Amino acid sequence: MKDWRRIALASIAVNVAMAAVTAVVTTDKAGNTPTSNMLPDSPASGTGTSPSSADDQRCRVAESTEYWKPKGLRDAQTMVRGYECMESMRSEVLKAFGSRAIQESEFASIFRPYQSDFPFLEAEKQLALQRIKADHARRIMSMGNLGPATAAAVSESTQIMNKEVRALLSEQEFFEYSLRESIEAQRLLATGFDFSESEFRELFRLGKLTPSGTPSRTFIAPADASVTSGEVTIGGERWAEFQRTRDPIYRVLWLAAPRHGLRKKEIDAAYGLIGESIRQIEAQRPIGSPSISNIEVHRDRELRSVLGDAAFEEVSRQIKPFLPGTERRVVTNVRQ
Repeated sequence: MKDWRRIALASIAVNVAMAAVTAVVTTDKAGNTPTSNMLPDSPASGTGTSPSSADDQRCRVAESTEYWKPKGLRDAQTMVRGYECMESMRSEVLKAFGSRAIQESEFASIFRPYQSDFPFLEAEKQLALQRIKADHARRIMSMGNLGPATAAAVSESTQIMNKEVRALLSEQEFFEYSLRESIEAQRLLATGFDFSESEFRELFRLGKLTPSGTPSRTFIAPADASVTSGEVTIGGERWAEFQRTRDPIYRVLWLAAPRHGLRKKEIDAAYGLIGESIRQIEAQRPIGSPSISNIEVHRDRELRSVLGDAAFEEVSRQIKPFLPGTERRVVTNVRQ
C-alpha cells in the first residue's frame, strides 16, 4: 500500500511543482490577465474540477514581461504571485493529506521552497522565510514606480525583512543564511577570486570580525607562511592572490582582460611591472624628480609590450588615479 500511496503522492507533487515553477502572472498592454496556459485541474481535490477563480488568477504562466517597469518592481510582483500560488497549493494538499504532508518528500517542492539554497532549514522555517520575503515584496509593490524618491522606503523595508529573518533563525542558521544572501558575501564574490568553499567561508568569517566588513591582514600570517583557523588553512600564496583581487589596479587589469584577449600570465606580468614601479617611485624623493620620470617611461614601455597598444592605453588611463604622485592616490596592495 505504501508504494501505491507514494506513486499517487508523487503524481500530485509533479503537478504542484509545475504550479510553483510557473507561478508568475503578468498582464497584457490592455491590462487584461492572460487566459492561456492554465494549470491542470486541482490534483488535491480528487473531483477533476478546475481551481477556484482566485487560484486561477495566481497560478497562470506569464506570457510577457512588463519590461517598461523597474526590474525591482517586476521581481517583487513575481515573488508575491509565486508565493500566493504556492500557498493555495499548500492549502489544497493539507486539506487532502493533513499536516503529515509537510514532512513527505513528495511534497518537498512546496513545503521546502528553499531546499536547494537553505537545506539547513527545516520546512517550517523555510515557509516562514518565504512569507517574510513575500511581505517585503508586497511593501515594494505598494511603493509604485521605484526611483530615487522611494530609495529610503526600500531601504527601510529591507531592514525590516533582515530584522525578521534574524529573529527567525538561530545564530548558526543566520551565519549560513548570510553566507548566501548578505551584501558582505556578494562583495566578497565580486572580487572575482576563485574561492574553494572552505576559503570563502573562512574569509567571510574573518570579514565579519573587522569594522570594514572585509578580511583584515592582521588575521592572516605573512605572505611566506600560512594560517590555520579551525579546519581551514589559508596559505600565504593564496592570501596574496586574494589581496590582489581587492587592489583597484589589479581589478582594472582583470576587467580589461576579456576586451583585449589578455591571459592570466599577461595580467600578472603587467601587475608585477606596475607594483615594481610603485616600489621604485616611493623609494625616490621628492615625487616628480627626473629619476622617477625614467621609472615611469620604462614601466610604460614594458607595459605596452606586454598588453598591446589598445589595452595599454585603456589600462594606463584607468590606473592613473591610483599611482604615486596623483591627487587621488589610493593605497594599494601591489607591494607584495
